[in-house]
Amino acid sequence: MKYITSNEIQPNWEEELRKPSGAKIWVSCLQQGEGKDTIHDWLRVSPRDVSSSASLKGGGKDFVVTQSNQCTLAVQCLPANCSTTFVCPHKTLRLHRGKLLDVDVSPSGALGVCSGEAGLLYVWDADTGEKRRVLEGHVMDVVTCRFFPSGAVVLSGGMDMSLRVWSVQDGSCPRKLTGHTRTITDTAMVDRGRNILSVSLDGKALLWDCGSGKCVDTVASIPCPINGCALHTSASLCAENSTPPQEPECGTQDKVLLLSCEDGTLRTYDLRARKEVLKFSRDVTAGGQDTHGRPSAGNKCVFTSDTRAVCGYQDGALCDVDLRMGGEAVQTVSFGSSPLTSIACAGREQCIVGHADGTCVVWNTSCSSDIPVIQCKLTGPDCDSVTAVRMCAASCQDKLKVFTSCRDGCVREYSLAPRT
Repeated sequence: MKYITSNEIQPNWEEELRKPSGAKIWVSCLQQGEGKDTIHDWLRVSPRDVSSSASLKGGGKDFVVTQSNQCTLAVQCLPANCSTTFVCPHKTLRLHRGKLLDVDVSPSGALGVCSGEAGLLYVWDADTGEKRRVLEGHVMDVVTCRFFPSGAVVLSGGMDMSLRVWSVQDGSCPRKLTGHTRTITDTAMVDRGRNILSVSLDGKALLWDCGSGKCVDTVASIPCPINGCALHTSASLCAENSTPPQEPECGTQDKVLLLSCEDGTLRTYDLRARKEVLKFSRDVTAGGQDTHGRPSAGNKCVFTSDTRAVCGYQDGALCDVDLRMGGEAVQTVSFGSSPLTSIACAGREQCIVGHADGTCVVWNTSCSSDIPVIQCKLTGPDCDSVTAVRMCAASCQDKLKVFTSCRDGCVREYSLAPRT
């Protein structure tokens, strides 16, 4: 496993920049490796720029600012030769008094939806931040929410073991799908959403027909909780002999279902054949165990190409896996010991990972260097878990819109320069 040295900064640094001369921003460098201490320093705000001030230890100047503007601050730690670019939120919306658990944006980018405690979902205007709908009906926490490809319908699932289909236009719930016996943790759309998939702590992945609200079939049933899933079209990863579809099954040909599981495994299933194709486990001799010696749980997973995927684990590691020929870990990196709680990828170029301590890292997955490159860090949460990360499909060519949900009840929108 590769442990990555990186810089940290005061979460509300952009607010300090607006203050008069004399305000300070704390900054640290978290050095990885035995015997290496964390380096602390302050950045002092002046009316026109930001410059490094005396170190807290010995009065030395350990950090310099290489770039600063309204939303971006680049800092270099001289002793560790570590540079990090920090990006603050473009917008911050406080939509819920309690914690938020998931967020999604419609394909057009016009609407957003988030879910949280007390069985509530909120639909808002992505441009103005104005609430459009409050969707009520779930009991207890709503763990997952996502738009259908039409952008006019929302799918949700939660601790009440039910899935619900909502109309964004009037807030009605025409379908309630039941069949799981424990909390629903994640969902996926099959093509345009006539069929959907759900996974649960009961260890099952179910295929549903939205028209009738009935379960079409059980795709997977394993002896441990399933924490996350992803769906992708990849004929090369499917089983050789595909079975005819069952009515009302639609669009499952060449589809591969990826599951991140509590036992630390990453599994792939041929959706049409209902057959397990791959079961990948990390090499626990190089880390990846909890305090009881068990494999660290796989929390979230996402495809990065037809044959590659990344999985985030409870021990904070991110594993890049080649899914061909029985599965092989291309590389495993760690940005710290805080559990990895969310992942979003834009192809094989950018991977954004959120952690339980509020850290949100944009990782350049296309870099050929032996040491993975942190493109930037998204700031804002103050030690509150980043529960979900979503990229807007309708992002402009010169900017990539990223939305996060957080335990502090806020949805944050960031603007990033996409990689070319």
